[in-house]
Amino acid sequence: MLIEEFLMDTPRVATVVAALVFGLAAPIATAQNGPVEARNPTALTLGRVRALVVAPHPDDATMGAGGLIQRIIKTGGSVRVVQITGGDALPKGVVTINHLTTPPTTGAYRTYGSVREQEAVHAMHRLGVHRNQVSLLGFPDEGLCELASTHRAGQPFESPYTKRDAPPDPQQILPGTMYRGEDMVRELSHLLVEIRPTLVVMPSSGDLHPDHCAAHLMVHDALDDAIRNGLRPPRVLHYLVHYPKWPTANTVEHIDPPGDNLSHDWSWKTLELTPAERAAKHRALAAFESQMLVMADFLKSFERSNELFIEGEPALPIPCWCSGQNIVPGKRTVH
Repeated sequence: MLIEEFLMDTPRVATVVAALVFGLAAPIATAQNGPVEARNPTALTLGRVRALVVAPHPDDATMGAGGLIQRIIKTGGSVRVVQITGGDALPKGVVTINHLTTPPTTGAYRTYGSVREQEAVHAMHRLGVHRNQVSLLGFPDEGLCELASTHRAGQPFESPYTKRDAPPDPQQILPGTMYRGEDMVRELSHLLVEIRPTLVVMPSSGDLHPDHCAAHLMVHDALDDAIRNGLRPPRVLHYLVHYPKWPTANTVEHIDPPGDNLSHDWSWKTLELTPAERAAKHRALAAFESQMLVMADFLKSFERSNELFIEGEPALPIPCWCSGQNIVPGKRTVH
């Protein structure tokens, strides 16, 4: 769902306001009083890495880390992209692409998700990532928050859009996977152990989209599990997509951290992109033709001269709101 639509949804606005007023108040105060080096971005340095980039939706990896993906490949590293959902739960997009005058059908949502998945594959190709390095997991768009909370185990979640309660068979890493949080964590943990990344790039816990903060929680759960199974703890970077006044105005070439800095004692890292990297990111974003029909300005707002990442975790967990409930269980292991 487009963040503008998300923020216009009255019940969700209430939870966002609660998160900002109650959940984020203490971390923001810590940030404003914290060390200057935590608030000012420093240059992101990379050696030769084996990276796993996690994207809740098809366009997230390109928006948040399209330049980083290119830089890793250019410096001799490797990139595996894991796309958690097909991004099918966007009624405005389904209606627009199909020129509908009636509510979309289940079939229309499923087809739309397939279109967005293929757009992601094309975008990654333009960034230098081959199809066999892109994993499409097929979990429910607008449902990850449910998987991370009320559907962690037991009865699987059913998408109100696609009416699925499990990823399509060809997309299941582990046969029998269903729309449960525990199943998603198992699949992610399996991939982590298989790929053995030295760098994991994932959504920030401060991202206000429920799918993003829920993905953050479950990727960290998967990391904990994979480390127990022998994975050497990788470096972790976080990218931000949905946040008030983010990115900064389109007239500004350079992205700076949000004014409140999201919090505390983590550090911002900036990756300055070359003209060639910017051009390739522009071409990759253009591959999302279905999204350009409904949110072109939003996608293009990430075509800047740099990309920003957060390294480190907050001292106090940032809330992740799902149907009016904060689903963050408490302080997690920091990797």
